[in-house]
Amino acid sequence: MTGSSSDLIGGVVGWDITRSGYSQTFWDTTTSGLSQGAGESNGHETLTGLTSSQLRSGLPAGFRKTVWNEKAKTNHGFPYLIDNPPPKSK
Repeated sequence: MTGSSSDLIGGVVGWDITRSGYSQTFWDTTTSGLSQGAGESNGHETLTGLTSSQLRSGLPAGFRKTVWNEKAKTNHGFPYLIDNPPPKSK
């Protein structure tokens, strides 16, 4: 991602004005190129950046196995929603 100094860029949100925060929220630092979760925030320790390798190495803590699945040959090895699986490769 790119932006000017006036842009607020984060891996999850650009500018967060909420007070409630986020719970178990992840983004891919490899593909996004971003090391922080929010461009400007109220201090969200629950925004977790993981590399592509980390996301492919097993479901991260906090990913419920009743909601998420991960298979090496599906979705390039990334986690996916069970109820919304990625299209099958040809």
